[in-house]
Amino acid sequence: MTDPQVALMMLGIFIVLVFLGFPIAFTLMAMGIGFGYYAYYEPDRMWRTFNRLTEDADGWTSFTAWIEGFYNNRIFDLFVNQTYTVMSNEVLTAVPLFLFMGYVVERANIVDKLFTTLNIAAKGMPGSMGVAALVTCALFATSTGIVGAVVTLMGLLALPAMLKARYDTSFASGIICAGGTLGILIPPSIMLIVYAAASGVSIVRLYAAALYPSLVLVGLYLTYIIGRSILQPSVAPRPTKEEVPDVPFGELLWMLMTSIFPLAFLILAVLGSILFGLATPTEAASVGAIGALLMAGRKIGINPRLILLGAGALVLLGFLAGVYPVRLQRTDNGTLEWVIGAVYGLLAIVGLGAVLLALRAGIREKVIHDALTSTLTMTAMIFATILAAGFFSLVFIGLGGEERVAHLLENLPGGPSGALLFVMLFV
Repeated sequence: MTDPQVALMMLGIFIVLVFLGFPIAFTLMAMGIGFGYYAYYEPDRMWRTFNRLTEDADGWTSFTAWIEGFYNNRIFDLFVNQTYTVMSNEVLTAVPLFLFMGYVVERANIVDKLFTTLNIAAKGMPGSMGVAALVTCALFATSTGIVGAVVTLMGLLALPAMLKARYDTSFASGIICAGGTLGILIPPSIMLIVYAAASGVSIVRLYAAALYPSLVLVGLYLTYIIGRSILQPSVAPRPTKEEVPDVPFGELLWMLMTSIFPLAFLILAVLGSILFGLATPTEAASVGAIGALLMAGRKIGINPRLILLGAGALVLLGFLAGVYPVRLQRTDNGTLEWVIGAVYGLLAIVGLGAVLLALRAGIREKVIHDALTSTLTMTAMIFATILAAGFFSLVFIGLGGEERVAHLLENLPGGPSGALLFVMLFV
């Protein structure tokens, strides 16, 4: 059996194991190490020390020399190097920060109020509850960047409400699932960060390229929900006053401002700073994490004025420092520079105080504990998958599998369109 055939067998076994339910990351690692051991198997080099032992060598020395030779395969060096490459990638630093931002928003029940407000605001529209659920999914997706958190939270929050409102089960479930998948497309998508790190493409360009298609997709989803609700009213009955009460316009406007505006401002600040080149994704993610923490503090019970004062101080500090940066370590600073530095320090103290108050409240209510636990779990899973996928692909390419797959795609009927269709159907 040739090496390319071994590579294709490796790919086939991986697909079978995934369908059998084995975890993807550990399956990729095991397949990479197993087939990589075969690819880099060199008995003369590996057991060189063992073969040089004399006949009077004791059993323990022979055993340790044999074990040393067994682990002298270059596949283990490749695995270590791949691990170091992944963990030293600065782009991936944004992953846990964006995850923390999303989980804080989720644990602080900010999305609950957002869904309730949108549900009341869209009451007169066909499929109003479905529209509110999808818009909530889209807004929440921009703060978490993954599918699981959106689907889980909205499945617990919006799905029971829609079923109670006599929505068709498949229609309601489809809205939640479709809205949840927006998390991998709408920036700041974790998938796009991983793709940028793996391919070397600028994350800013990826975010800019994904923004318009994601908005188009949201519009198409909303069109489908409203259109089907008009053509088939039984799948999305209009809510009664008991299910969605009437709210005065002034109160509804206030609800919209207090539920949508803070989250929208946070999203625009994070994405705007990335797309306009004002901050790197890691820096923007840090700002997003602090903003989510302040929002959670207000939701938990901290005085809104203190939160607003701290947030305003941090925003003003960032703007002024960008317009007029001051370096206090310089020896030629004048009085004006020291006064501006003092103002910057005062703004930083006010902002830090608000962040610490929110952090203290979050720790007391276990919001921070739950968010950190979920962030750590998801980050470990993402990084393990990135490491395993990169390792698997290196072994697959080393065995010549890439050339065989490329040859297969090039010879499919239909040219590039046929290859694209094949990948869409089977990959």
